[in-house]
Amino acid sequence: MKPTENETEMTDIHVKDIMIKSVIISDVKETIFEAAKNMSEYAIGSVVVTNDNKPVGIVTERDIVRRVVSRDMPAKQVSVFDVMSTPLNIIAPDAKVIDAVRIMKERDVKRLIVYKNGEMVGIITDTDVIRGYPRITKVISDMVDTSRILAPHEAKGWLLGFCKECGNYSFALEYVDNILICGICRDKLC
Repeated sequence: MKPTENETEMTDIHVKDIMIKSVIISDVKETIFEAAKNMSEYAIGSVVVTNDNKPVGIVTERDIVRRVVSRDMPAKQVSVFDVMSTPLNIIAPDAKVIDAVRIMKERDVKRLIVYKNGEMVGIITDTDVIRGYPRITKVISDMVDTSRILAPHEAKGWLLGFCKECGNYSFALEYVDNILICGICRDKLC
């Protein structure tokens, strides 16, 4: 398959150019309450779970909602180990951003842990990609194979399309006051 014009323009952009280097971690013995406090304090959507300082999993806001809150479990008594998602999805810092996007799409994930020489050196999220390279929205819309770029569509239970508030492409739009918006804009409004 021949790369699109936007994909060709992205050949000089590497994961290391837009990744977040300061990864917030939670030890396997910490509770979901502690992880959620860190997420709130640092305004992030996930923490990497470590065991003896080695990454072993990840806990996202979605994990907390689906595996703790919706089951009415006490966040101060549930460990991150019991809720974390595994295995970790990884990528090298020298990999191209377009490859990161492809991996996220293929594996249906929003975050990749960046590894170099067997060590975690950062994290890259779908939001980092969109912020780091706004024109990638065209590439993403091509990759999700939508024929109606401006209209949201459903893929694997998620609404995909452009946020009516900020205009960025999102993998997880939701209706707020009958307007489709992304999670970042939803958090700002609420």
